[in-house]
Amino acid sequence: MSKHNQNQSSPNKLDTKESALKRLIQQLNSLPQKKFLLASIGLHVLIFSVFFIHWDTTEPVKPLYIPSNIQAHVVNEDMLEALKEKKEIEQKSVKEKLEKEKKLADQKQKELQEKELAKQKAKEDALKKAAEEKQRVAQEKLKIQKQKEEQEKQKQLEKQKKLEAEKKKAEELAKEKEKQEKLKADKSKEIKEKEQKMLEMLKRMEEQQAQARQKSVLESEQFRQQQAFQTLELTEVERFMALIKQRIENVWRIPPKSEGLSITLRIRLLPNGELSTVDVIQSSGNNALDRSAILAVKSVNRYPVPDDSRIFEKNFRQFSMSFRPENN
Repeated sequence: MSKHNQNQSSPNKLDTKESALKRLIQQLNSLPQKKFLLASIGLHVLIFSVFFIHWDTTEPVKPLYIPSNIQAHVVNEDMLEALKEKKEIEQKSVKEKLEKEKKLADQKQKELQEKELAKQKAKEDALKKAAEEKQRVAQEKLKIQKQKEEQEKQKQLEKQKKLEAEKKKAEELAKEKEKQEKLKADKSKEIKEKEQKMLEMLKRMEEQQAQARQKSVLESEQFRQQQAFQTLELTEVERFMALIKQRIENVWRIPPKSEGLSITLRIRLLPNGELSTVDVIQSSGNNALDRSAILAVKSVNRYPVPDDSRIFEKNFRQFSMSFRPENN
């Protein structure tokens, strides 16, 4: 081959090398992990430099001699094609190597990302679990607090109910005591009134007897007549009292389970025998029996009373009467 052909083939080789280098640079720029690949290539270049470059600076620099006669070799198309194929194989090998390194770098990056994601997820799960546990503990504390407040409220209500019940019971006892004391006082007053009347009667009788002893026989006869009248008066009182009690007992509807009880009533009558008022002096302790006795007294239309106004005013204007169901 002539010198011209040799010169022509040299630019073609340079163009081919430059185009291959450009493609390689473009491929490297297009890769997503180019930083890792560039670092890997730089590491390989450094390793090759260590093995193939001698750094001994003690050796003298050898002069470069250019031979005067340059032998030229004829390169035909087959040789160019072979060189081209060899170059392509080398480029393919480099490309495969780069792709392999890229794949390894991607896999490593992916593993790192997965580890980082797993770590982040574990951290988030731990934080979430801690937050849930904290919330659960707070809810449990709130629940316990509410239970305590509810128990305390219930205790306060029960205490208040107990105090109210005790207060009500005390008031009822006080009322009952007051009622009993009133009944006792009324009964005592009535007894005193009767005793006073009896004393007055005895006093009058004693006075009459004293006067009778000082009077003549005529006066003695009058005294005997007066004694007879008083006896007659007592007999009349007993008779009308029995009639009145019989009238009441005839209309009295005694409630069950009243045996062994007794009630004392204060009865006030009008001169014509009609009922004025009736009150309980001493209760039987059974409300039903008390009501039935009062109703029986009120059910009698007219009571039998003596015609003598003096006997009526003295014994039947107001009197007390006791009733016992077992005697009826």
